[in-house]
Amino acid sequence: MQNLDRLDQAKLAKSFTVMAQTGRIFNQERFRKLGGRTGRIFEFKVHPKVRVLCFQQGKTWFLTHGYDKETGNTPPKEIDRAEDIMQEHLSTGR
Repeated sequence: MQNLDRLDQAKLAKSFTVMAQTGRIFNQERFRKLGGRTGRIFEFKVHPKVRVLCFQQGKTWFLTHGYDKETGNTPPKEIDRAEDIMQEHLSTGR
């Protein structure tokens, strides 16, 4: 998140505030489920070319990583990376 400019940081923070207050984000253009191997990976659209992937454990959401989107669809390697980070978190409890 530190690599985002201030405006994009504010957009992401606002999305997380909405998520914390309501438990969900209703705007599917800004937040959507990607699925992946486990079906647990979600994507925040911060900017037309910037995405942040995340997953939920219980009531807590965890950011895995962000990337600059260059193609029409989310690259499978980004979903795989998010799932690898999630699995590492779940196996170590960190």
